Amino acid sequence: MSDKGDQIIVTGDVPYKSGGLKTTLAKLMKAWLVDKGFPAERISISRDGVGTFSEARLTCELLNGVGEIFVISSGWYLFQGKPIWCRRGKENGIKVSFVPVSGTGGRRTVLLYTIIGVAVRAAILLGVESILENRLTAFQESRKKGFTFDGCR
Repeated sequence: MSDKGDQIIVTGDVPYKSGGLKTTLAKLMKAWLVDKGFPAERISISRDGVGTFSEARLTCELLNGVGEIFVISSGWYLFQGKPIWCRRGKENGIKVSFVPVSGTGGRRTVLLYTIIGVAVRAAILLGVESILENRLTAFQESRKKGFTFDGCR
């Protein structure tokens, strides 16, 4: 899907498992892309994000005015993530397009992200998105120690 000169930024700069492991979700995605033949020097990791709100904000601010980006993720993530990425993109002069990936996560993950997606849409409609962003991001700070929720079931 990418062109030869594309730059890829992966998010998920949090440990994949609890226990202080240095392997992050972003490092796993980068390794997968390199294994598929994408040049490592054209893959960057977006640092310090702990969830959709902070990752979208940090990445779009970094890429301010770049033109267009593609967010490639699981359909369950995109349900809650699309409105957030679109709003951060618009704030930074970026068109955001989405590519869903199937076959990831489990029932727990789908249920959790569906609930979050409904909450995100309600918060936007009620004009309290910033409150939800602040609370959810603060709650997700614990991810820096590793994921403890097994969403693959």
